[in-house]
Amino acid sequence: MAASLLAQTSGTGVIKGKITDTEGRPAPRIVLEASNEATKAIFRATTSAEGEYSFTALPAGSYSVMPVVSAISYTPTFHDGIKIGAGQTADLNIQLQEGVAL
Repeated sequence: MAASLLAQTSGTGVIKGKITDTEGRPAPRIVLEASNEATKAIFRATTSAEGEYSFTALPAGSYSVMPVVSAISYTPTFHDGIKIGAGQTADLNIQLQEGVAL
């Protein structure tokens, strides 16, 4: 709720969600990067013990989000075209896929 209130009052938006492993269990301590597709500005977030994350106070625009999984055995997944406007929240849940990280 606080993230939504912040987004509404400052002209920014939020991307939030949950990351799970291949079995559907929460994936804690996963670092994610959100990149503004126009400006290339990068924002980082880390999942909680419950696998939840939130990028707050993002300037309105279109974003790409990717878990940074190079140190573990999951295939990187890339999610682009996530659009947020002032006061908007985009939900993005991600399930990690097993594979060889590059």
